[in-house]
Amino acid sequence: MKAILEQLNRSVGINGSAVITRDGIPVISVIPDQTDEEKMAAIAAALIRSVMNSLGQLDQDVQVVRLEASRGRILVVNAGTVFLVVVTDPTINLDATMLDIKSAANRLRRAVSLEWSGA
Repeated sequence: MKAILEQLNRSVGINGSAVITRDGIPVISVIPDQTDEEKMAAIAAALIRSVMNSLGQLDQDVQVVRLEASRGRILVVNAGTVFLVVVTDPTINLDATMLDIKSAANRLRRAVSLEWSGA
């Protein structure tokens, strides 16, 4: 999983990434030293819970949650049994970067299912 995050972080404008459980527990992260992993996971978990509660009313599942702030963006992407959290610069073109992010989420989905199935 760490190799997937490291490769993703080489994409232009991505400042860090992490994998968290659906409960918001950090599994692994590759983030800058000044970023608090626990706080990032807590923010992502709060976003996920809020959106999941809202979408659950409509019988929908969370795919991507995007939070824009003055110093950057946080994206939370469904990766099966876990979520991929990505921190980006505020000025990057997300359309181009989303291909890398979704590709990483798909690779994580496969890696987690293999890891947890004991294969």
